[in-house]
Amino acid sequence: MAPGLISNCCKKYVWLFPDNLGRPHSISARFLQGIEKLLRGKLSNDWTEAPGLMPFTNGVLDINTMKLLPHSHNNFLKWILPYEYNPVATCHPIDKWFKSQVSDDGTIEVLRAYLYAIATGKYEWEQYLELIGKGGTGKGTFTRLAQALIGIKNAHSTRLQRLEKSPFEPASLKNKRLCVITDKSWNPTTGCNKVSPGCLHCYKVFDVIYATSRHTYQILTKRPERLVELAPHLDFHKNIWLGVSVENQNYVSRIDLLRQVPANVRFLSCEPLLGPLNLDFRNIDWVIVGGESGQKHRLMNIEWAKDIRDQCQKAEVAFFFKQIGGRTSKAGGNLLDGEKYLEFPQC
Repeated sequence: MAPGLISNCCKKYVWLFPDNLGRPHSISARFLQGIEKLLRGKLSNDWTEAPGLMPFTNGVLDINTMKLLPHSHNNFLKWILPYEYNPVATCHPIDKWFKSQVSDDGTIEVLRAYLYAIATGKYEWEQYLELIGKGGTGKGTFTRLAQALIGIKNAHSTRLQRLEKSPFEPASLKNKRLCVITDKSWNPTTGCNKVSPGCLHCYKVFDVIYATSRHTYQILTKRPERLVELAPHLDFHKNIWLGVSVENQNYVSRIDLLRQVPANVRFLSCEPLLGPLNLDFRNIDWVIVGGESGQKHRLMNIEWAKDIRDQCQKAEVAFFFKQIGGRTSKAGGNLLDGEKYLEFPQC
């Protein structure tokens, strides 16, 4: 539901409340405005879309069963594809275009996978697609195809410079299913070797960090090997804290890579915690632990968190317990054995 619709619904029912009581003049307008404001905030925060659904103009497709269901407000969907679902539709023109522009079937399958991810909202893939090539090689056509697939109202096109300089531009990305960044020179994969002119964007971020020493910047990554690669080209000032995600024992190797990078504070983010951990705290200053939240959250065994707390206390490492997790971030609270653990490193 769009924010405007939420506001209109709240206003309609709140302002009918005194009339329904038979006392239209006994409750002040200021009191009703306060109730309306609280309702708007509550509805906006609790509005979680039902997963696995694609809304078309003629119904909602359950992508798990491939059944077309009628529209329902119980799905909490805030977007819609601008065309009807047709189970017998084909895409021969698109297939023909792919084969005319791409030489191998493997690349075609990758591009098709990205279109699928855009349409179905596969954010957990944590991937971006970078299109590089000369003019006339199909980059713009593929971008327009992706925008047409998801609907132009569900996409936003911008530039990195605009995102960097305008305080309002990031807000334009809210609730969008696709973000297209049209910079021609920036290469997020190879740009940091200072060969591409666009790599200035990366270094501008660190310039801001260097210039604002009054702030502390926590940089968290799941790709510490990239961090090690960049470390010789960057200065890690005291206001930069570096961390890696360690969700279970399979990822403790990231800690060894983190230790190779000079930083005033190194920290571990064990969130979402998906298994027990046996940690080596050498040169580690802080550990954050939390369970997963969201409609499809995976349960955290509270004993895993307690064990990490005990390990931190034994090693005299600051321990911050963020949340138990659940359908919302606050559902399970943030107590361990009845206590809060909100420690920060001494630096």
